[in-house]
Amino acid sequence: MPASAAAADAQRFEDSSAGLPADQAAVEVDVEVLSAATLLARLRAHALGDALPDIAGDGSEHRDVRARTAAALARLDAQPERIPRRPQLLPALMRATGSGDAPVKAIAALVQQDPTLTGNVLRVANSAAYRVAGKPIESVERAIARLGSEGMRRIVAATLLQPVTDTRRGAFAGFAPVAWTHSLAAATAAAEYVAHEDPELASTAHLAALVHGLGGIVVVQCVRDEYARRPLLMPDPGVAAALLDEAGATGARIAAAWELPGSVLQALTVVPEPGASPLVRALWIGRLVGAAAVLVRADRLDVASAVATLARLDDGRARAGAVLQRLLDDGGESA
Repeated sequence: MPASAAAADAQRFEDSSAGLPADQAAVEVDVEVLSAATLLARLRAHALGDALPDIAGDGSEHRDVRARTAAALARLDAQPERIPRRPQLLPALMRATGSGDAPVKAIAALVQQDPTLTGNVLRVANSAAYRVAGKPIESVERAIARLGSEGMRRIVAATLLQPVTDTRRGAFAGFAPVAWTHSLAAATAAAEYVAHEDPELASTAHLAALVHGLGGIVVVQCVRDEYARRPLLMPDPGVAAALLDEAGATGARIAAAWELPGSVLQALTVVPEPGASPLVRALWIGRLVGAAAVLVRADRLDVASAVATLARLDDGRARAGAVLQRLLDDGGESA
């Protein structure tokens, strides 16, 4: 298969770390160190059922599906029916939690309009990451006060974006659950990673990673719809895997339709190359850490290999590996 755009982007970062000092680059000989492209390809294979062929879309009909889907994705802004509906509460809650001066009671009133969001706010506030000695928190207002603006923004985004699309039925039925699990891990990792450089970017990095993941789900939905027009043609997971290179651009189109901040669109559209902004790099590293976390939990990658891989892809630093370890230790409680 020709080198994909994602592989090219990954290679730019890997080339920048190829000259690391020996004491930084050295790993045990029995530890598998993956390239960024291989790590993401392994995640895609896992999400699509480990049924990827060597050549994606081999055959004229599959090539036609791929071409038509790519064209549809490029025109996504002119096809509102393909764009997930913006969650009704998202704008008001993001404004309220981001202003810093909104009354807790007002935020609680918004939260309580959504039962799932209410449950998640209470769950996270009572998790090991936030809970202190004493009785469990049962009041939404107390939970909001405990979580703070940053914690609330993450929970709001993660909860409200999740139900906007569903690919659980039909071709590629298992993709969406794995993709969303990766999105949540990537969002947490991106926020924590960028907070070391600029804490004010953490919420933006978190939201950008979620929207990137949503873009991938929409890509696979479009592939599935195109195959549905050809009921006698067996859907090829390789076509979906190849088109997932468009997840970022698709996410950017969704972000534009939802009128999300320009910084989110920029993070989704700028190529992740050496010298990229902290936000762009955080999104890229967050996706890699999230991929490693999903694969480790699925027994598709061992922890030592994941840590060694992330160290190489993060210019020999240990920060990404440390974020991964906290994700694994957390057990999925983070927003």
